[in-house]
Amino acid sequence: MLSEDLPNETKRAIDVLNYIKEVDGCYPNAWIAYRILLTIPVTVASAERSFSKLKLIKSYLRSTMSQERLSGLAMISIEKDIVGKLDYVNLISTFASKNARRVIFQRYFEIEILFSFVMFEHLFWGLKFFPALSL
Repeated sequence: MLSEDLPNETKRAIDVLNYIKEVDGCYPNAWIAYRILLTIPVTVASAERSFSKLKLIKSYLRSTMSQERLSGLAMISIEKDIVGKLDYVNLISTFASKNARRVIFQRYFEIEILFSFVMFEHLFWGLKFFPALSL
């Protein structure tokens, strides 16, 4: 009935709801059903992936990690396509130059931060930057 009355270009649920609204009262039960359908949230797999990444990051050995650090590591893990495009050397140099006390130890921090990124990517994404680091 309703499917026979719909225009051919109607493909989405919102289009059906708009059509029912236009015919004004011909399909009151369909109007209610489509309004409920459009308010139910769609399950997004990225939310579940985020929680599973969080479980990987915050293991028993890392349970004393601060919330800020945990959030940062989670963002790095979840947004791997953005992180993959970063220039680590430039990022580390910018970070080291921000604080005058750290300029003295810039080389030490560059090595440590770069090693942390490499190990993080190696452990969580299986990327092989340095084959010698195989665990």
